[in-house]
Amino acid sequence: MRGPAHDGDAPRSRPARATGELVARDLRRVDLSQVDLLAAARAACGVVAVLVVGLLAGSPASAVSAAAGAFSVGIASFQGVYASRVRATLLTSAGMAVSTLVGATVVRSEWLAAPVTALWAFGAGLAVALGPAATVIGLQCGVALLIAGDFPMTPREALTRAGLVAAGGLVQTALVVLVWPLRMYAAERASVAAAYRALAEYADDSAHSGDPLLPDATALHTASATLGDANPLARDLTRARFRALVDLAERIRTELTALSLARRRAVSERRYAEVGRADIGLHAAAQQLREVADLVDPAPARRSSRRWRAVDDEPAPPHPLDRLVAGAALPTGAGAALDALSSHLRAARRTADRLLQGEEPGQGADPAVVLADSRPSRSGARPALLDSDAVLTLRANLNLRSESFRHALRLAAVLAVASVLYRVVPLDRGYWVGLTALVVLRPDFTGTLTRGVSRTAGTAVGAGAATLLAAQLRPGEAALAALIGVCTLAAYALFRASQPAFATFLTGYIVFLLSLVGLPSAGAGWDRLVDTAVGGLLALVAYLLWPTWEGRRIADKLGDVLEAQARYGRDVLAAYAAPEGRGVAPLRAEMVAARLARTEAEASVERLLNEPARERFSATAASAALAGVQRYAQAMLTLHARLGDAQRSAPVPEAAAFGEQVAAALRSAASGVRTGAAQEPRLDRLQASARELQDAVADRPERRLLAVEVEEVVEAVEAIAHAVTAAG
Repeated sequence: MRGPAHDGDAPRSRPARATGELVARDLRRVDLSQVDLLAAARAACGVVAVLVVGLLAGSPASAVSAAAGAFSVGIASFQGVYASRVRATLLTSAGMAVSTLVGATVVRSEWLAAPVTALWAFGAGLAVALGPAATVIGLQCGVALLIAGDFPMTPREALTRAGLVAAGGLVQTALVVLVWPLRMYAAERASVAAAYRALAEYADDSAHSGDPLLPDATALHTASATLGDANPLARDLTRARFRALVDLAERIRTELTALSLARRRAVSERRYAEVGRADIGLHAAAQQLREVADLVDPAPARRSSRRWRAVDDEPAPPHPLDRLVAGAALPTGAGAALDALSSHLRAARRTADRLLQGEEPGQGADPAVVLADSRPSRSGARPALLDSDAVLTLRANLNLRSESFRHALRLAAVLAVASVLYRVVPLDRGYWVGLTALVVLRPDFTGTLTRGVSRTAGTAVGAGAATLLAAQLRPGEAALAALIGVCTLAAYALFRASQPAFATFLTGYIVFLLSLVGLPSAGAGWDRLVDTAVGGLLALVAYLLWPTWEGRRIADKLGDVLEAQARYGRDVLAAYAAPEGRGVAPLRAEMVAARLARTEAEASVERLLNEPARERFSATAASAALAGVQRYAQAMLTLHARLGDAQRSAPVPEAAAFGEQVAAALRSAASGVRTGAAQEPRLDRLQASARELQDAVADRPERRLLAVEVEEVVEAVEAIAHAVTAAG
């Protein structure tokens, strides 16, 4: 399934330019939407608090140890929402304490340093398989090991320092819990409102695009994950209302997809009057989605409360979508989609309004709450730390086919080399080589390159400025504590917003913190810069020597998405054959799984476009296959949306047979992608089954949409099959 090697320089120049542009964009990027000043202030307070206590006690060394633990655990406190956040901070505290003890005793040995460092690095690399929180924990444990291994300590001092590191982490954990009552439902409100605003943007975009993509589900997935990790202090009724809003958002997303697809057909058939009415509906839906988001989001909700009456006071004014549905003709399927949208938006509006008013049970029925499952959903979530899913995930990744396992081996080798290198080569503060390699090396080439450049650039600025300031001005303890506080707050605030800026203030924090136990010389900044450059170069060379190119992984990602879409489509169509007792809800897990597989495949193609590999899976063919998947998913989501209507109509047995043929064609394409043996597709049975289904519903007007979507599905599957063949 891999294309031929590039001949000449021209075909290779585009990826190189794209990679250079990506690096430049990463250096310039400052995403202010990712800045959470309250969370940054909370974490910075934890660092400053333990630092000040240590200094007042007359022990700068103790202050440095506790602050180091508090800072790293503060980074971990940005992972998760409520219980998962506490779990992350506790595990980081314990892991760093053990790592400090091992680093201060075992790693001091020249013979044990390399193997123990490699073991810690392997664990940090394998933790990538468990998701972002585990990745952060693994990195912080590695950092603690490397730093402790560079400072001579007696066993008693090592035990004391490990205890101080744990104490600093526990202070951060306590602060995380203490802010729960102060920010009740803040995370839930922000994530749910973001999901509704994302749907509003899609609705507006669909009214202007001739061939819109599927709605971006990132915000919706984030909202689901947030509600799955609810505030332990939250009331059950409030939790249920938030879950109801997310469930309604899923349904609204499906109806918007159906309406967008109907509009696209009307455009292709030049029925512009119908296109105009569909556009009016999309814009009206977008406006009301934003109004619901304003009710849910705390600050806009307070501003909007005067504009909204209580639901039970008097009947609401006529809904714009209700008026539109009662009007002239609409594209096939658009009327049903608008009717369903109208119903879902009314339910969302009532639920959001009651959420704003904070009604207690018994103040009036809340019909939307019945949509919510009483159990938090884990659909699409990463395995939780220290549970059976995590163990199974790690066990499944212990093979060379796993990108996490290869990353772990690569990281272990690099850290072992770095451990030997700075002991053999006269590098002052040489542990920075290992620290940089640990932070820079990522499972993918693009991440390693951009992180390496960002880290080096940020360290250059931070080390130069902070070391010069400390060496020339010779600030006292109070001034150093103030500088540490400023750098800590800035580093936390920019942690997700800008990698270079984060590295700059992180380096400043480290320089000023270490200055408490000995002010640096004027050349210390240059030493740190050289060590950082060596560590970044070592990570990049290691990746180039044993790469995990996306072109060799994209086949599995495409295979996964085709198999997931095959299962989803088969079961949607089976529901038309046996509609009794079938509805939208039972298919939600498969819909989410198919969506996540598609998202991962799209991210893989994006990385593929930025790689300089000579031999790789055709990015053009992969993009074409994903375009077909987008088209297929739009049709299936439309059919999924109309399953409620199917329960009120006679079954269509031919739909199940067609669904089996669709699944067989997609599974065949997936097999061809994985094995590299794709052949010219034979879709005779699929086309024959489609004709049988269309003939079966030809005299049933209520099934006209099914006949139209069948044709769309066949064309999408054909496009996927031909794209897979072209990649061979």
